[in-house]
Amino acid sequence: MGKDPIGTYRKAALRFIRDHDNFSLLYHNDTDGIVSAFFITKTLRSLGKKISESMPMDYSDFEKRRMPRLTKDVITCDIGASGMNLSKTLRGKNILVIDHHELVPPRKFLLINPKAWGDFRYTPCSLLTYLLFGDYAEGYAWLSAVGTVADAGAKDNKKFVKNAAKTCGIGMGKDQYMWDTDFGKAAGMINSMTVLHGKKGSRKALSILLGSESIDEVLKENVLVRAYKTTNREITSILKDFRKRHEDIDGKIYIYELNPKDDNYNSTMATILGLKKEFSRKIIVMMVKDRGTKNMRVSLRANGVGKGASLPKALEKVFDKMDGQGGGHNKAAGATIKAKDKEKFKALLVKYLKEQI
Repeated sequence: MGKDPIGTYRKAALRFIRDHDNFSLLYHNDTDGIVSAFFITKTLRSLGKKISESMPMDYSDFEKRRMPRLTKDVITCDIGASGMNLSKTLRGKNILVIDHHELVPPRKFLLINPKAWGDFRYTPCSLLTYLLFGDYAEGYAWLSAVGTVADAGAKDNKKFVKNAAKTCGIGMGKDQYMWDTDFGKAAGMINSMTVLHGKKGSRKALSILLGSESIDEVLKENVLVRAYKTTNREITSILKDFRKRHEDIDGKIYIYELNPKDDNYNSTMATILGLKKEFSRKIIVMMVKDRGTKNMRVSLRANGVGKGASLPKALEKVFDKMDGQGGGHNKAAGATIKAKDKEKFKALLVKYLKEQI
C-alpha cells in the first residue's frame, strides 16, 4: 500500500468520480453520514458531476433492499451494510463504498475503509471523507470535527479536533469526547433534525450545511435551534425515566425499553448515555417497539468497556440462536428483532456480553 494509503485511495476515489457522470449518493441517516455527504457533494459539484439522487438511508434499507430509483453510478457512505447486501441491492451498478464499519471483502465495488490498509483506529466517516476530499471543501475542518464528535470519535482523533477548534477559536471543555464544546452542540443540533423529522430532516440538515460557511452560522440557524430545544426537553424526560426503570445486570449492563412514542430517540439516547461519565464502563442496551411493525429496534453502546468487548460478535452469537439481524462497531452497534422474542434476546445477549467482560 505504501507510506500514504489515504493518498492512494484518494486517487482511486477521484478516478472513479471522474470516470462517471451521473451519481446517486446514499448516506447514513445520522450526523456522521450527513457531514460525510457534505464533503462528497462538495467534491462532485466541484468536478462538474450531476447528483440525481441524494438519499439518507438506514442500515435496514439495505437489509430489506428498499431502494429509491438509482442511477448507474452510486456512492455509499457510512452505511455499514455487508458486502453481500450491497452487491445484491445494487446489482449492476458502478459502486464506490466509503465506510468505517467492520471490514467486508469487496464484491465488485471500490471499497475505501481504513481497516483495509491496517488502520484500526476509530475513524468516523466525517473525518475519512475530509481526508479524502478536503481539497474540494477548504476551510471546513470544523465541520469534519463536528461529525467526528457526533460519532464519538473525538477521543481517538484528539489532535485533529483540537487543531480544528484552535483554527475556529473554539474553547475546549473537560469532556474527553468533546461534547461540551461548540462542536458537540452543533452535532446535537444536526442530530435533532433526524430525530424529529427522520430522513426529511436529514436532507434539510445537509441543505443547511451546504449553505453555511462557518460553525457560527450553524449554531445560529433558527431551524436547527428550534429542533435542538425540542429534542433536549424530551431527552431530559427520557433520562429521568431511564434512571428509574432501567434493568441493572450486575452493575455492568443496563437495559432500558423506551416508550414507542419515543422510538426516534433510541440510538440518540444510547449514545448520550454511553458518553456520560457516570455510565462509563457500562454496556448500554436501549430497546424500543417499532411502530407499525412487529419488530423491536435495539441500540447498544460500550464506551469505556475493556478491549475484549465486541458488540457485533456478541450479536452474531445471539443470532446463531434466534432470528434477527445486527452489527456495527465494537463499541456501538444496532439490531432488529421480533418483539415477541424480546426476553429471549435479552437473556442471550446478557449471556454473551458477560463472556466478554
